[in-house]
Amino acid sequence: VAVVGTTYVQTQTFEAAAWWSGVGIGALSCAVLVTNNLRDIPTDTVAGKKTLAVRLGDARTRAFYVALVVLAALAVVAVAATTRWVVLLALLFLVRYVPAIRTVLTGATGPALIPVLGATGIGQLWWAALVVVTLNACRPSASLVVLAGSLPHLLVLVLRRVHSVRHTVRERLALACEQEPGADPR
Repeated sequence: VAVVGTTYVQTQTFEAAAWWSGVGIGALSCAVLVTNNLRDIPTDTVAGKKTLAVRLGDARTRAFYVALVVLAALAVVAVAATTRWVVLLALLFLVRYVPAIRTVLTGATGPALIPVLGATGIGQLWWAALVVVTLNACRPSASLVVLAGSLPHLLVLVLRRVHSVRHTVRERLALACEQEPGADPR
């Protein structure tokens, strides 16, 4: 809705490329939520929460994650079909998802899914940046304006990821130190 609404406000038209862009970025937003819910299936089940992941079960939730990434890739193809072929280069976003999909499909649980959350968020950023750049490939100044307007948002995402990684490393070090008697907790 946000993508199509923003496009309409700026162009006074409903564009197929905007609809497909909304589908792609929306699918990846859902993939972030699915990853989080996949990680929480055991505790949500015990607590009696009936999340979609609990209802689907572990295996189908993992398949759902992959399906959302595939849907985002199909959305890139649809945007290319309705605009210009160069947008197909945005499929390079899939490179960022290979390790995440591998982790999800190999049955990782709990804290082992935390890197998947980060990779999915960064992959979503790749998707958006690559689609914007390829859509504006023939108008480089427009791409730069869009990317420059996105820089504060991108910076916040990167800083959050760095903070998350530092926090995770500290937690793991603290756990490792607790297991070793007399170890220095720093």
